[in-house]
Amino acid sequence: MRSEPHEDRKAYLDKEFERLHKEGGKCQYYVRDWNDISIPTHSYDLIMNQNGLRMANQKETRKAAHSFWRLLRSGGLLITSTVNALERKAEIIPELIKAGFSMQEEYIFEEKNEKIHHLNPEKKHAVYCEITG
Repeated sequence: MRSEPHEDRKAYLDKEFERLHKEGGKCQYYVRDWNDISIPTHSYDLIMNQNGLRMANQKETRKAAHSFWRLLRSGGLLITSTVNALERKAEIIPELIKAGFSMQEEYIFEEKNEKIHHLNPEKKHAVYCEITG
């Protein structure tokens, strides 16, 4: 039986989170539907959305941005990306801003001077990444 792509990702994440836990980190992850209203408000410190908005229309993108906002705690971070869809950046970022996100345009960690940028704990932050290749 062939596994679904999300099953492969889940197996990879299980392995990585187990490694982090053994190294002393405390982390839990969930693969969830951001439209699920049964998920309590302000439940997450980090939301990763990989390619979930690539084919979304403006109405769906707006709904997703508001769902991410509802689910994320203050001081939390949304990382959203698309693959080979540069045109989506101009549509996704304004919807995230309208939902209330503070867009981060610089790296959270800069290797060159080892300076850590602390995120404002009063805001909800978002980073948009475009993956090409």
